[in-house]
Amino acid sequence: MKHLLIKAMAGSGLILMTLTASAQAQPQYDQNQERREVRDQDRIFDHLRGDLDRARASTMPMTPDRDRVIRADERVNECQRRVNSGTYDRRDFDTAIAAVQQVADMNRLPDEDRRLLSDDIQSLTRLRDRLGD
Repeated sequence: MKHLLIKAMAGSGLILMTLTASAQAQPQYDQNQERREVRDQDRIFDHLRGDLDRARASTMPMTPDRDRVIRADERVNECQRRVNSGTYDRRDFDTAIAAVQQVADMNRLPDEDRRLLSDDIQSLTRLRDRLGD
């Protein structure tokens, strides 16, 4: 009887330790997942900014084309600031997407630059949808 009681207590202790270890491992996974998501978000914004810089390089100073690129860059930067601070809403994304769309639609750009901006718009739209409101 004593031997059975010791085995039961040892088994219970082992189960308790396993559950405790499992519960402690979960926050680490969540932190790692969150870090990956932040890196992915930053990568989307960095890539978009690079493509806007490329579009800016093909515009003349003091033209509507340059103004549209500058405005899009400002909207994208503001959207990223708000996403990083956790104070974003759908309108932040919509404003940034619309500004980049204007550059893609209205600026005189090489076809490749226009395609890159269109891809960026799709990436930003997916990010908006993934983050939700």
